[in-house]
Formats: sequence, C-alpha cells, structure tokens
Amino acid sequence: MPERHIHLDAVGGVAGDMVVAALVDAFPALRARVLADVAAALPAAADLPDFREGSSGGIRALSFGLRHGGTAPQHADGDDDHDHDDDHDHDHDRDHDHH
Repeated sequence: MPERHIHLDAVGGVAGDMVVAALVDAFPALRARVLADVAAALPAAADLPDFREGSSGGIRALSFGLRHGGTAPQHADGDDDHDHDDDHDHDHDRDHDHH
C-alpha cells in the first residue's frame, strides 16, 4: 500500500473508537491488522476487538469496540453514559435512555 498521510485536527478532542472505525471504513485493507494489533495489546482476559456494520440515522456506519461475551461491542473507552440517535440492542452494566 502506498504511504498515506492524514492530518487530524482534534482541537475539541476525539473518540478513539470512532476514529478507528472511520479509518478502517476508509481503508478496509487495515481491518485485519487493526484487530490483531488491538488484540495483542489487550490483557489475555479482555474481550475481543470487533467491528460491526450498522446504520445511524439511515446512513451506513461502521463501529469499533470490544465484543463482550460474544455479543455486541462495548464502547472502547468504557464510557456508557451517553445518548444515541438510533435504535439498537447492546448490553451495558447500567441502564440509559435511547432517543
């Protein structure tokens, strides 16, 4: 693959799981390497990294997270205190509203 350069101007911060998903969506050839590298960096007892295709607001989307117990990906940053604009099923340790 030719060398590429991406300038990310994250003045207000950036969500790591969303950046990983966006980059792998833009460069699908990186998917296997990203999964392998993340799995190698995690403790042996950790959940597995996973990509999931879905939609948000009617637009196709790729998400990245950890597959908990063989079910839905968990948010990579562990931040489960948030709102969503779409309906989907996933597990969290605590309840929150879906809008």
